[in-house]
Amino acid sequence: MKKYIIMLLATLMVVMLMATSATYHKVDPDKCIGCTLCVQKCPVKAITMVDGKAIIDREKCIQCGLCVKACPVAAISVVEETAAADTTAAKPDSTSVPVEKKTSSVQVPAQEEEASKLYAVQEDKCIGCKICKKKCPTGAISMKQGIAQIDQGKCIQCGICDQACPVDAIAVEVAGE
Repeated sequence: MKKYIIMLLATLMVVMLMATSATYHKVDPDKCIGCTLCVQKCPVKAITMVDGKAIIDREKCIQCGLCVKACPVAAISVVEETAAADTTAAKPDSTSVPVEKKTSSVQVPAQEEEASKLYAVQEDKCIGCKICKKKCPTGAISMKQGIAQIDQGKCIQCGICDQACPVDAIAVEVAGE
């Protein structure tokens, strides 16, 4: 019985904290490139893809911030509610924004360790199929003598090329190693 009461009190505290939380995560659909890195990083499966854009379910989100750190284009931000939200709205809209009077957005920078990650083409494995070039959202991949080349100045380390390559010719390298 004592264990049950403790669990009940803990659950009530979590519910109360969630209800009074002044921040939530929001996806900017104009910035989202559909790379799915946020979906892969979310530990509670609160992010899904709809029409190639990430959608955050605020009811499932635990506000851990892993999606913000994973997003290579800063399309996910932490939004602070500065006015009372309209509680009559049944569901938030498709980018997880509640019906509200006023918000302010704060961008959280990506992890420094992500910046040291580079994608490189293993020339001996590349078959010149151009799938990575077609999938790259920033145009960072070109072809030179039938081999894919990655322009690190344009690459945003989203990993789409790596996932798309049918022969695993693209690999992650850590800068400086």
